[in-house]
Amino acid sequence: MQVSDQFLENLVEVAKQAGLEILKFYKKKELQSASLKSDSSPVTAADLKASQVIGEALLKLYPDIPQLCEESEEEKFEMRHDWDKFFLIDPLDGTKEFISDSDEFTVNIALIVNHESVAGVVYQPVQDICYYGSLKRSYMESEGK
Repeated sequence: MQVSDQFLENLVEVAKQAGLEILKFYKKKELQSASLKSDSSPVTAADLKASQVIGEALLKLYPDIPQLCEESEEEKFEMRHDWDKFFLIDPLDGTKEFISDSDEFTVNIALIVNHESVAGVVYQPVQDICYYGSLKRSYMESEGK
């Protein structure tokens, strides 16, 4: 699949929207309480809000591409094993670091086609650094916060 510049720009914008939501919770202990998922890893309201923002934005932009997100209910294997294309999303990668007020967390979105990552975004909201690319090109964008 050929990934257009517009497609990459859309993914970057979605990741940055999620990052802005995460920053509303960053270093605010009263908003950072975590619960444990079934695998005993933490999840916070920031994880869930970022997941919601990404899910809704991608659904609006690309309604025909299914989503597999770490924070949402997992699609049954019987349904997803036939997907030839889907978004793989970790809305807040580094939740433990986020909870400990480290800036070492990211928003991750990838497009998987035929079991291969063909486009992706890794956005670090605190530093406002975004790495993104496709099979043909890659970029780094920094606002220098």
